[in-house]
Amino acid sequence: MTIKDKLYVRLMYVYNLFFAKSLYRKNLYKWFLKNWDNTFLVNYPLNNDSVVIDVGWYVGSFSDKILSKYNCNIYIFEPVKKYYDLLKEKYKNNKKVFIFPFGLGNKNDKLSINIDGERSSIYTSKENEEQIVIKPFHEVFSEQEIEKIDLMSINIEWWEYDLINNIIGNKIIDKIAFLQIQFHDFVDDAEDKRKKAIEEIKKTHKVHYSYPFVWESFTKK
Repeated sequence: MTIKDKLYVRLMYVYNLFFAKSLYRKNLYKWFLKNWDNTFLVNYPLNNDSVVIDVGWYVGSFSDKILSKYNCNIYIFEPVKKYYDLLKEKYKNNKKVFIFPFGLGNKNDKLSINIDGERSSIYTSKENEEQIVIKPFHEVFSEQEIEKIDLMSINIEWWEYDLINNIIGNKIIDKIAFLQIQFHDFVDDAEDKRKKAIEEIKKTHKVHYSYPFVWESFTKK
């Protein structure tokens, strides 16, 4: 990064910290200025026997880092066909990575999603639309005979609230050591929905770190 680039990043950080109205923008610049994608996001007490659930990480950037650092067992859920195909090819020789062509939620469902890279969402304009399959997490959890989850990372463009309802309602939350979530603020009542979800999570977990609408992590009490 050049001196000019560093100066620009610093100025944008100051602007967003003191003048931006969006809580997301304030926290986003804090997050990236500290390079926490490569620290907070992947620094957990894991080992090669750990089980990690990766929900909605596009083409596997998070899983790549976790595998490189811990060589643990990873279950990846990616409902968009072209991203699923890329993941299957990428990890075809890795027996510790299990990839599924559907998303996770609270019930069986089929949704229309706008394909836009890591910003693919059911809540944005459907210019590049695809039908995806959603399955209830508690059923998948049981079918895969998963006994415990050392880390679950969720980044699914607002569908996180539906999935959290399933995790808590079926008491899977009791089997998760660390729960890492990116809440999203581009829908109505986002702050209220996030607050209510966290209130439920905090019945069994305590805050590990918190940058609202960027990344938040909770550890089992």
